[in-house]
Amino acid sequence: MNIKRLLFFSITLAALLASCKTGRNLAGAPLKERSPDYLLRKMIDNQVDAKWLSAKLKVNHKSEELTIGFTGNLRLCKDSLIWIQVKKFGFEVARAQVTKDSVFVIDRIHNEYTAAGMDYIRQMINFPANFEMLQALLLGNPVFFTKNLSTEIVDNEYKLGSTESRPKSEYRLDRDYLLKRMFFSEEQPERKMSMELDKYQPAGKRRNFSYLRKLNMSSRETGNLQVDLEFSDLEFDVPKSTPFEVPSGYSR
Repeated sequence: MNIKRLLFFSITLAALLASCKTGRNLAGAPLKERSPDYLLRKMIDNQVDAKWLSAKLKVNHKSEELTIGFTGNLRLCKDSLIWIQVKKFGFEVARAQVTKDSVFVIDRIHNEYTAAGMDYIRQMINFPANFEMLQALLLGNPVFFTKNLSTEIVDNEYKLGSTESRPKSEYRLDRDYLLKRMFFSEEQPERKMSMELDKYQPAGKRRNFSYLRKLNMSSRETGNLQVDLEFSDLEFDVPKSTPFEVPSGYSR
């Protein structure tokens, strides 16, 4: 697996399911019945909304081809830019920049440079993807493929789901209406993606941020992929530089 594929599998999808169930809220009084519209509104109200986000990242990646851990720096400008610096043993090995319609990657290991459209990411992960989806995953916000959802209470959590959307969608919320899990699947072609969010902590006014994400992806093309993503040193709404200069001599 080359560094570009590793970068987008592990970080821009930010998050998610490994092997354990996280944060099941089994304590407390039984949950009240709520309508799908009510829960959807609560889920949207609890989204992280920031003009800028910067953070340090710790990533553990495991796939059928490669097991590796690395660190990184994330800078996100809402609805405009995602900038990621990837480090191993303290040295930068890759840098990526994603805009609304383009992807740019500097691979310092192989002295290569990539410039492509968003199809580049869709082909890499073999799943529907656009800038808004990547932004939502990094912020820990729900990704919506449909808003026509039904609801029930399962394991003392709210479960919202739709079997009619493509992909099929499922969301789990705790009693505070914080997003705990998202799950998306398709039968043809067979592929799955799930994201669990844990270690919520206050992060500024009206924000609860998930500092730990766990990702699981599976398809015939990608095999099984597991990623743990941990955030630290968060800073909101402070503009940051996003340098992206391709060294001379790098090939495309």
